Amino acid sequence: MNPELLSFPSSLVGGRTKLRHPFTDPFSSPVPSLGNVPEADSEAVLMAPLRRLCSCFFDDGPRSEIREGDLANMRRKYVIHPSVGMRSPTEFERAPDGGAGEVAVYEAYLEAGFRGVIPSLIDEVSSFFGFCPSQLTPLTWRTLMAIQVLGELHGFSIGVHEILHSYYFARLANKDGFYHLRSRDGAPLVEEPSRRVRGSHPFEDGWNSRYVFVKIQEPVGYPTSWRTVDVSRPVSFAGEAVAKLIMGIPRRFRWVTFLASREALCHSRVWGNVARSPVSVVYDEYQKVKARKRRLSYTPPPRLARAVLSAGGLSSISSTSAEIMPNRNLLVDAHRRLTSEALFLRGQAFEAVLELGGLDPEIAGWNPEEPGGSSLDPEILLIGTRRLWGNPEVLP
Repeated sequence: MNPELLSFPSSLVGGRTKLRHPFTDPFSSPVPSLGNVPEADSEAVLMAPLRRLCSCFFDDGPRSEIREGDLANMRRKYVIHPSVGMRSPTEFERAPDGGAGEVAVYEAYLEAGFRGVIPSLIDEVSSFFGFCPSQLTPLTWRTLMAIQVLGELHGFSIGVHEILHSYYFARLANKDGFYHLRSRDGAPLVEEPSRRVRGSHPFEDGWNSRYVFVKIQEPVGYPTSWRTVDVSRPVSFAGEAVAKLIMGIPRRFRWVTFLASREALCHSRVWGNVARSPVSVVYDEYQKVKARKRRLSYTPPPRLARAVLSAGGLSSISSTSAEIMPNRNLLVDAHRRLTSEALFLRGQAFEAVLELGGLDPEIAGWNPEEPGGSSLDPEILLIGTRRLWGNPEVLP
């Protein structure tokens, strides 16, 4: 058996012992309604299944592109344990149509880090609002998983109140039945990529056309059927104290790209483990893996490669110079290796400036073809450069 396959106790969901009753929402009445209840006339939470509520207008979404023959490859690719029940939808099934105890899992959830067990924070939020976890967008899944990992690495207990202190939920405008997470007042618990830089949208627009059904073995507090709910909630000041402590954590430890990485997830209950190493050790491991990947995959841009060849004098080598060609080739190869190493080190210095400027290098994009090496906001580079040289005026 693959040693990387993850095994979860059947009595745990996301690393916590499951509650046998739904999570109580302190902001609204627990009485469900199966009809159209105007918000002004009642405080009841609207929790009717979407099909029953507005079957004439609700779009069930596209048919899944994943077939039964694709499941084995998906299990290998995402290291899904054989004990996790998974099947492809039939021709007429759509995402809200899962059977008893089944939820739709989009492949984008797997890309975000899902490995067969609903993470405890997503479980708690879904139970609190009364919607199915499948109704959350992939970016929301990734953010909530990153917040859970952050809390586990630093020893904080993060729940729905901490989420509602810093975020709110809203309906997704361009896809019926989905909800997404939005930060309040621009102070999120974890740092997301900026929309201006590469990596801010890691999931393609057609993510809702690739999904499977996963069997949930344990009783859960959230519904497995899709529902439309009122997600408006005021700020939860019960989570203010922990939220302030989290905001004091250095930004490099709060980047989603780090918290959702394999190195961080391996130290989290999201993957069935317990955090045993200090966060600085996990972060160093993450940086070393990134550096190895960059070194193995790095090739100079075409313009610089041409410049290296020109500097090596290949264009001036005559066909009659066969006796000196081996020596010249050695010099050209050495020159090319030195140039590549210099560009690699230059890129690393650039990333150090970005990190100190408050931007994750992984999502910024170092491009030696750009004037100055990058097309990022000069203010970010200036802040990072000043911090690199220890200017106290810009230190946090």
